[in-house]
Order: sequence, then C-alpha cells, then structure tokens
Amino acid sequence: MRLALFLAGAWFALAHLGVSAAESTPELRDTAGNRHRFDRIHDKSAKATVFVFLDDNCPDANRYVDTLRKLHDRYNAFEMDRRGKPIRKNAEGKWEHSGRQGDAISFIGVYSRGPFLSIREIARHALRQNIPFRVMHDAEQELMTKFGVTNYTEVRVWDPQAKRVIYSGPIDDQYQRGAGKPEAKNLLLQEVLDRIVAGEKVDEIDEPVNSGCPIPKLADAQFEPFTFYEDIEPILQRRCQECHREGGAGPFELMSLRDLQDHAEIIDQVVHDRTMPPFPGDSPHELEHDRRLTKDEWYKLISWLRGERKLGDRAKRPAPREFSQTKEWQIGKPDFVAKMGQPFQVPKDGIVDYVYVPIRVPDEVREKYGHDGKLYVQAIESRPGAHPQVVHHIQVHEYHGKINEATQSAAGGGAAVGLNALDLLFMYGPSILGARRLGGYEPGDPDNARTFDPQFGTVLGGDIILEMHLTPDGKRSYPVQSDVGLIFSKEPPKRLIQTNYFFTKRGNFLVPANVKNHTIQGLFPFQKHVRIESVRGHGHYACTRLKLEKIGAADVTIADLEDRKQHWQLRGETLLEVPNWDFNWQVTYKFKEPLVVLNDEAVLGTGFYDNTEHNLRRVGKGPIEDIVWGQQTFHEMFNVLFLYEELEDDHPLVIEAKRKREQP
Repeated sequence: MRLALFLAGAWFALAHLGVSAAESTPELRDTAGNRHRFDRIHDKSAKATVFVFLDDNCPDANRYVDTLRKLHDRYNAFEMDRRGKPIRKNAEGKWEHSGRQGDAISFIGVYSRGPFLSIREIARHALRQNIPFRVMHDAEQELMTKFGVTNYTEVRVWDPQAKRVIYSGPIDDQYQRGAGKPEAKNLLLQEVLDRIVAGEKVDEIDEPVNSGCPIPKLADAQFEPFTFYEDIEPILQRRCQECHREGGAGPFELMSLRDLQDHAEIIDQVVHDRTMPPFPGDSPHELEHDRRLTKDEWYKLISWLRGERKLGDRAKRPAPREFSQTKEWQIGKPDFVAKMGQPFQVPKDGIVDYVYVPIRVPDEVREKYGHDGKLYVQAIESRPGAHPQVVHHIQVHEYHGKINEATQSAAGGGAAVGLNALDLLFMYGPSILGARRLGGYEPGDPDNARTFDPQFGTVLGGDIILEMHLTPDGKRSYPVQSDVGLIFSKEPPKRLIQTNYFFTKRGNFLVPANVKNHTIQGLFPFQKHVRIESVRGHGHYACTRLKLEKIGAADVTIADLEDRKQHWQLRGETLLEVPNWDFNWQVTYKFKEPLVVLNDEAVLGTGFYDNTEHNLRRVGKGPIEDIVWGQQTFHEMFNVLFLYEELEDDHPLVIEAKRKREQP
C-alpha cells in the first residue's frame, strides 16, 4: 500500500511540474538483475528495436511466441561454420567469416506484470518457450507507461536514430483474446519490418489492439499486513541464517530485526528476483537441499518489505536458532586430512591463475585403510580456510602424476605448483573425459560435505590434487590454506559411485563475438545402465542458461550437435534446467528418487551463451571478441559432473525403467 501511494504521489508531482512520465528515461533489468537504461539498450547494428510485451501467465502471449521466434529468425538468421561462427559467401562464391556485428532487427521481450513476477520466473519462461532474444523486466512499469501499453502482445517498434516509435499495434491478426484463426491474414509487424530492412522510410503507424491479456497496474498492487515476529523471523531462521550469521558465508548477518532493516533494500531485490536463497536449478524431479522459498514464504517477505513493515507481538517471536560453534568436521573425524603445507597468498587485486596443490596420500594411510591397493572414500569434505570470501571454488581431483618431493611439507601437505601439459593429462585423463572430481568446495553448495550411505563408496586409486580458483576482493591480501578431510570405508563397499566430468570437445569450442543466443551441445552417453545420484553443470560468465535432457542415444547424431537450429528443440525428458545461469552459484543437484538412464539412452546437455555488449557479466571491457575454451573466467567451458552408480541388466531399477518405457 505504501508503494502504491508513493507511485501515485510521484505521478501527481511530475504531472504538475510539467514533466510527463513518458519523457523520463526508463530502466529495464535483464535476467542477471543488471539495470539497462532505455537509451542504451539498443543494438548498435540494428535498424530498429521491437519491444513486445509478454507474460508467463497470459495464454495469448504464449501463443505468439512461435510467431515471434520466426520473425526474429527472418531478420537475424545467419549461416555458421561447425563451431557456430558467422560465415558468408564472398564474391568468388567461397565461404568466409562474415565479421557479423549483431542483429539487423533487435527484439526484446518485456515483462511488466509488477511486484509479483520475479526475474527467475521470466528467465524460466524464456527458456521453456525457447525465446531466442533478450527478455527484460519492466519492474516499475516505466517502459509500459512510456509507450502507453495496456495489453500483453502489444508491440512497439522503436527507431533508435530518429528516437521515436514508428509502429504501435499488434503482431498480426491471427489471435484475438480468447479466439484465433488458422493463420494470420494481415502481417502487420512483418510488413513494417520488411520496409525498414529495405531502407524505406516508415511514418508513424498506430494500429488498434484487440488481443492480449490486460496488464495489471503496479499502483493496484496490494500487500498484506504480515508482521516481523510472527511471519518474517521464522522465514529468516529457516532460509537465511545458516549463511547470514557470524562466521557464515553470507556477507552480513540476518539474526535480528535491525539486521533486516539495515539491509532491507538489497534483501528486497534478491528475494524478489529469487536469486536468494541461492538454488538456481529447476527440475521435474524432486531435488534434495532445495533452499528456494516457497510461494507462501516469498509472498510474505515481499509483502512485508514493500508494505507497512509491522512488528507484531514480540512475545510470539520464535526462540533464537542455535548454531554449533565448533570447528569440527561436518562429516565427523577424518581418517586423513589433505592439507596445503603452506598458505597461498592471494593478492589484493588482479586475476590469479588457477592454483594447483598436489598432495600425496601417505603409504601408511594406504596400508591402514586400503583394500587390494585401493582406497574407498565413504565421506569427503572440502574447507576453504579462514578467508572463504576469496575462494571461488576448489576442485578435488584424483591425480596419477608424479608429485615432486620439494612441493611436499614435512607433514605431507602440498604447496602450490604450476602444471604443464603432461601434468594436466594426468589430472584430466587422455580425452579429458577421464577427469574424476572426488569432491570440492563451492560457496553454499551442500555437496561441500558429502557422506555416502554405508553400502556406497568411491575409489581413490591415486593421489590428490586441489584445483583452486581464487578471486581477490579488492580490500587486502589474504593467506589461503585449504584442506580436505576423507573418511575411508573399512571394507570394500558393495556399490560404487562414479564421479566423472563429461566435457564438450575443446577443439570445436567457440562462443562467437556479437552473438547473443549462441548454443553449445554435448551428448553424454554411459557404457552401462546407470542410476544418477546428482549432477552439476559448469560454465563461465558468458553462459546464461543450461538444460539437461534424457534422450535415446541414437536419436541425436554428431551432425545434430553441430546443427544449432536443432538446439532449440525439446528432444527428450527434461532432467534439469538452470534458467538463469550464475557463475557464482554452481550448485550440485541431488535427486531424491532414483534417476535411471539405460545404456541405450544418454544425457543431452545444452549451454546458452551471450557474447555481446549487453551481457554485463561478460569479463573484459575491451572490444567484443570470440571466446575460446579455457579455465580462466574470461574463457568459457561447458561440462557436467555426474555422480552415478552403474547397474546390471537384472537390477530392479533397470527392469522397472524398461517396463515404464514400454508403456504406451
């Protein structure tokens, strides 16, 4: 209510000062949460920008997505080589790289529903509807007001040179509210865009709009009077305080009313966007450790933060949540601790190359806990050390290379070393598909401390190497001394868990410059039937979204993987979606129920990338250039870690999976 009164008062003041809202400069937010001014949102290469107003709950808007996709391709499709780089035929009829600078007609999907639509929902809608252009949130309905839009599916075509709207109206006449025709008779938007591309002058065209659901006005939003002590503090205890407390991973505490009040603006934004609590993935399968707010919790927090912020009855507040202050291991006392022999000094500023710390497993550990020369890990926990704010991640890999005695301390702990090509071969395996990630550390990832059920374990056949990505925070230099605790199975486990990375091939890996919707696919087959326990995708800052599907192994060929027009099709059963990829929250997703992939099936992974000036997460401020495969954040990757168990033909899960597949 307070927000509604504020907006109404602001509108009244602007009108009486002789300044209309239409003359202001609206801001839109992308699906990463970054703000973009209207006057800087247009592609430099585009002759016009098409703004189309969409919504995930409007059936009329959803019916028009296919038409919009075809229109986008009509003006912006380009030929590409096998890596996706734009090419064209020269005067001699030979293919050459085209030096493409961007789209000819820029399309932007605008979502303006108001306070009860989150950026996460926008990103999820765009992924599931296969929308190939940028989608943005008009959170304060500034652009909607500027353009005088009242219904979804309304379109405004903006001439960035003349700085004016040259078309207002519907997309075409195929769909009306609650009705539709087999095909459109009047291709209103297409006719205007054809003329623009042909270089014709287009006078302002204003067509009546009869289709589309009405857009609710922000000023009409109502917020219920929830109270802090009875409604909000219990949510903070359940969802926030695990990290936002003294000694936790969060940047500030959320243990009191004052803490919430002091950080109300940033909390409002990240809760509304559904980026906090961090759990970016979605799946039709139930996931463990799902930290996301329920719809009820989200609604209560948004209503309280944007409403009257009533305190309520202090006598009804919940008892404070108690947290263990011990520094002991979450997995229990380890049998062996692989610890850096000396700290690595992270500088205050700059980019730190990946740090590698090889650590030998002592012979006495192998003798005490080994079985036929092998160790079986039953639990593993990775800890960043005293300064987690500069530890972006740690990968704990199995390593079969030679460890230099000079790098080991008297206690057996390793020191940071540089790795050459041969070292990397021993770490990743001959085809990189041999990479085995035993464990690791990511801020907020529950898989930082992993304990298998007693009947399970995973093999450690070599030594250990820590692959560390360290990120200076600009405040000061920090010493980082991380460690890994391992508990070994006392007997060889009855069932083994494989922990393998599946990488896309590096030779063909490229994210072309000035392409906002580039895709890379990887086909991940298994040699046997498997039960997948958990998955974890990986990409860098140009990555925007990711999805995994279960398909028939013979249904997708190598040629299909290189045909990017097919990447937008849904080809199988969705296993996991990350609609808004965030490099800073690379979570391991564990399935609650068995997820079986038969040996004639495979997992198809698709990564989506934006390598344009409008991707504000993109590393580097210089000219837009092609991005190649590499380990640093200004490079790119696409790979998936699978934790899985191999199954025999007579396993009950295999028999049941085959039975279900054979059902009509």
